[in-house]
Amino acid sequence: MWVCELTFDCYQDIQLADAEQAVRRLLDALRYNGQILGREFPTSIHQGWLTSRVVCPERDSLHPRHHSRQVELAVEQLQQAGLLAPKLQVRGQDLNSDTTDDCVSPGWQLLYTTYLHTCSPLRCGEHFSPIPLYRIPAVANGDHKQVLKWQEDWEACDQLQMNGSVVEHAALSELGECDSRLARRGRDLAKRIEYLTRVPTFYYLYRVGGESLEQEQQRPCPGCGDAWRLSEPLHDIFDFFCEPCRLVSNLSWDFKN
Repeated sequence: MWVCELTFDCYQDIQLADAEQAVRRLLDALRYNGQILGREFPTSIHQGWLTSRVVCPERDSLHPRHHSRQVELAVEQLQQAGLLAPKLQVRGQDLNSDTTDDCVSPGWQLLYTTYLHTCSPLRCGEHFSPIPLYRIPAVANGDHKQVLKWQEDWEACDQLQMNGSVVEHAALSELGECDSRLARRGRDLAKRIEYLTRVPTFYYLYRVGGESLEQEQQRPCPGCGDAWRLSEPLHDIFDFFCEPCRLVSNLSWDFKN
């Protein structure tokens, strides 16, 4: 990931509220297109310009060739607020972030996230590295907002179950049951992404609890009921893999070494 700065020069007298709204509109459009990551974008005002600091999946993530129509419209609307199109300055690599996947055409991919991640929830199945969402066709309404909203909900449930203080069991049900509302949304998105990319796209089911290690090892696929345990863990996380159901899961974290 790369830390970048966007500088918005003022070419006329501006209303600060209008300028802030225009910049926010652009940042939201870039985020929903997968060009910037996270939800907080520090923006400072100076004499004659505004500056926003963002994190991008790749060094060239903000190149216009990656823009969605929504991003293009947001850039055009900057003018109405008295701002020029932003100037980009790449500050350097973010040392605390995941490395973006270099795979041109992955053999398979999966939707996976945790409450600790701000990167793309679409990952290469071969390298387990995040795939920038702007590399794939828009999932709905011209961007990837639905994917990111699913990711926010998944991470919120993960945070709640990790805290273990309120609605822990409800959050675990959403994360671990293949017919929960969260899982149904995620699996529908995975199917949509597979249709658009022609790449098999799997969904991750979180697993914790269970009666014993033996029962966990014999746990069947919750989708079809068939055996789905792998002989060796995949990426040190996934112990179960069902190709027909497009599901992956882990041996319960209670029994994992």
